[in-house]
Amino acid sequence: MWNRWRSKNLSYLLDKRTVRLVSGASLIFSAPKVQWVHLFERLNISGGTRGDDYREKIELLLLGFIARRWSCLLEYFMSVSYDSISTTKQYNEICNLLIGRSQSPHSKEEALDLKENGILEYLNVLVGSDLHQLWKLSPVLAAFAIPSWVTVVQTVSE
Repeated sequence: MWNRWRSKNLSYLLDKRTVRLVSGASLIFSAPKVQWVHLFERLNISGGTRGDDYREKIELLLLGFIARRWSCLLEYFMSVSYDSISTTKQYNEICNLLIGRSQSPHSKEEALDLKENGILEYLNVLVGSDLHQLWKLSPVLAAFAIPSWVTVVQTVSE
C-alpha cells in the first residue's frame, strides 16, 4: 500500500505539468505581492462555480508556497521508506522541514518568509470554507503544504 501511494504521488511530483507549475509559480511569486494578487484576481472563477479552474488556482498557490523548498521536499519524500514504528517521527520531520526546523542534514531552510505569508493570506481568503477542495488535489501536495498553513484550517473550523 505504501509503495503504491508513494509511487502515485512521486509520479505527480515528477510529472512535466507539475514541474512546469512549480517553475511558473516561482516566477509568479517572485513578483511583488500586489502584482501576483492582481494576476490571480484576473483569473476569476466564472459564474461563481468552484470547478477545475478553482482547484488549479489553489494548486498553483500551494506549489508557489512550497516552491522554495521543492528540491528538499522531493529529496526527502524519495528517501523516506515506510516504517510503522517511525510514522510519527516521519510526520514530525516533514512538518519541521516545512517550517525550516528540520533535524535533517539537508535542510537549511528558514522559517516562512514574507512571500509565503502573503501566499497564506491569499489562500485563507480564497479557500474560505471550501477546505473540501483540497481533497481533490494531489495528497502529497496537501501533505507538503497544509502543516505549514494549518492556521487557515483552524480559522475555518472555529
